[in-house]
Amino acid sequence: AAASAAAAATAAAAAAVANADTMRLRRPLAAAAPILPYRVFISLRFAEANTEAVALRDALEARHVPTFLCDAKAENILKKIAAAFETSQLVIIMGTLTYGLDTGVGFSTFNELNLIVDEKKPIVLLKICD
Repeated sequence: AAASAAAAATAAAAAAVANADTMRLRRPLAAAAPILPYRVFISLRFAEANTEAVALRDALEARHVPTFLCDAKAENILKKIAAAFETSQLVIIMGTLTYGLDTGVGFSTFNELNLIVDEKKPIVLLKICD
């Protein structure tokens, strides 16, 4: 199931990235930006969609599409998320049962979703739950 979801997501993301290029949605990077410009940002609940998100990231990277998927155990996670989000052209939301709920702990998918909407980033929603 994870492989088929990743294949469908890869195709959708590739089409969306191509569309973003056509519409010239890419933001210019600051000259001194010390971060990689990601084209795709994957937003997820780690406990619910990490396996599928890793497969998707790997498939996109294999097609030379720089893709950000945060490591839940990384230090300075909020800074890494903010920097990657800023440079990304497209957000893929791994739509799981509790994605977007306000869990009341620090920075969650609730906050991430609000940021995505506020910044008007192009979105691909992958429903991976029943």
